[in-house]
Amino acid sequence: MNHMTIAEEIVGGDLTPKERLPVLCEIVRKTESLQVRAISVLLADEEYVQTHGNWTSFCRAEFGWDDSYASRMKKAASMVLAGSTITTEAQARVLSKIDPDKREEILEKAREKAAGSEPSASVIASVIAESDEEDAPHNSRMLTDQKEIDAVIAAMRDVLRKIKDLPKNGSGRWINMPHLVADLKNAANALKHGRPHGECDEWGKHDENCLCGGTGWLPKHVLERPKEANNGK
Repeated sequence: MNHMTIAEEIVGGDLTPKERLPVLCEIVRKTESLQVRAISVLLADEEYVQTHGNWTSFCRAEFGWDDSYASRMKKAASMVLAGSTITTEAQARVLSKIDPDKREEILEKAREKAAGSEPSASVIASVIAESDEEDAPHNSRMLTDQKEIDAVIAAMRDVLRKIKDLPKNGSGRWINMPHLVADLKNAANALKHGRPHGECDEWGKHDENCLCGGTGWLPKHVLERPKEANNGK
């Protein structure tokens, strides 16, 4: 987000960075709901370099913050400048642990859970946990499939060992090796291209004929196709 837009919302658009620095500092000290947004403007203006040399020295002199808290506020302000609608450093700290693309969605759900008010870090954390639980069935299915594959490979190795140990007097079992090798190569190729990479956008609207085979996950080479190709199932 353009920090000038935030500055105009908070202190108006007529002040220079030097003129608005003390005004923003006062807002940081007295208005908790605007604190992170005010800090984001101070950070982007970089007027603190002229007055204090660096960010931590500025925060220590103006607000009495230690270096650790000054660093956390800087990260929160950076999230605001990147477009986040957070209002507190605590919110930023919890949201920083998840994918940036999911942060606003989680924050909006947390606001709904907080009945429209600004959610605390603990409320946001609970929404993240609920979101993780929703994804769990897919992960569980993947683990189950992996166990089945491991079991098949183990059984195949056992059979091959038994074939190898049979007497070489013509009484051994017959096996079509060229076909077996071809099947194994096809299986290896399917596994190579079938590693889960991302969620299928048709989840819940398909059957085993979907590109994801009903698993809810698509391999990388499918996700990277043009959208038209994905739709042409």
